[in-house]
Amino acid sequence: MTLRKFVGLFQFGVLDLVTGAFIAHLLHSVFYGGRAPLWMYAFGAAVAVLPDFDILLALSRKKELDLKHRDTLFHQPLLAAATPGIILAFISPFWALLWLLPLIWHYLHDTVGESMGVQWLYPLSNLKFAVYDVDKKGRRVLFAAHAVDYPGMTLDEALEKKFYRLTLTSIIEAILPLILLMIIALTW
Repeated sequence: MTLRKFVGLFQFGVLDLVTGAFIAHLLHSVFYGGRAPLWMYAFGAAVAVLPDFDILLALSRKKELDLKHRDTLFHQPLLAAATPGIILAFISPFWALLWLLPLIWHYLHDTVGESMGVQWLYPLSNLKFAVYDVDKKGRRVLFAAHAVDYPGMTLDEALEKKFYRLTLTSIIEAILPLILLMIIALTW
């Protein structure tokens, strides 16, 4: 893997990591007040990137990466988020929210902004839903529903489109984590 691709993958994940930690920070403040322990920030960050766990598996097997990983169980909100979230709600509302909110954030992040979308309704529907998508011909589409076998973008195309050149998406994805980290630092 080239350094350029590694940096691009880091940029894909850093917003989810920081947002997960930020959600943990907010939830702990609301439920318990005071400073959250550092492991709780790590837990929120880990949950927020959990849907991309299969990318680590591909890297460990030295397989070529693509965006097809969004077809796995990890990217099916009804199964990966809602089911455990409902079970956790009977144990603790705090832990249910700390599971659900970072995952929902990740799915929203993968749904909005030139994305191939997420299978929000799986197993009821195989369609991937995307908001503000760009198709293979470069046409902008406000709302799209793709079949699972929709070819979408390769990883290199996604990195080129989102991070290797200056776009509104790349600017937002670079600045938003910094803002969230400043808020955490100032209110910790």
